Amino acid sequence: MTMTQKLNKLISFIRESLGEDDEVKLYQSDLLESGLLEKDIIKTIDELTKQKAVTQQRIMFAPNKIQSTYPKRANFSSAQNATYNTPVFFLKIDRKKFQEVAEQNLSSKFLDKEAKLLIGKQTILLPPQKNEHCFCRVMFHYPVNEPIDWSEVYEEITGGDIFGEKDKTKTKWRMVYDTVEAINGRVKKYFDSPLFKWEEKTIRRLY
Repeated sequence: MTMTQKLNKLISFIRESLGEDDEVKLYQSDLLESGLLEKDIIKTIDELTKQKAVTQQRIMFAPNKIQSTYPKRANFSSAQNATYNTPVFFLKIDRKKFQEVAEQNLSSKFLDKEAKLLIGKQTILLPPQKNEHCFCRVMFHYPVNEPIDWSEVYEEITGGDIFGEKDKTKTKWRMVYDTVEAINGRVKKYFDSPLFKWEEKTIRRLY
């Protein structure tokens, strides 16, 4: 994984977690599961701090996995001990600077007429007028992180009215799910972060 890919992965985590108070809480365990090493986490946070996208950083400790299930996951300690031993990075974000960094490294644009995705400086071609092209036509009408129901994408792909059909079978929503996977597969050839996320039969664009 290149440094750019590591930075993009951290940017994606911050985007998903950023609250109205401009603070994010990143669990080290989640970052490690994504493929980042402990030294990578520190290095990428320091890089964002250097670029003034992160204005403050501190490490707190959450209860261990057995005790950190909801609602205790919200409890933190400044000291590590036998109970509180899960590192959590608290980051204060400058939204304007963060957006500038994100746009340089991990931003997306859809060119409908050309059936292209532009991510950073990378161009990703889509099969014209096929499922992936039609999928993006819908998703890029909406802002980042807005959940879109699968049925809206299905209707664009097929030209049919899902509510006029007898039922919403697994075959129908699976077509949309497979399209999400296909596009993310193309994106992951160049970037470590998926562009779309499927959750409870809705889809969100992550950047």
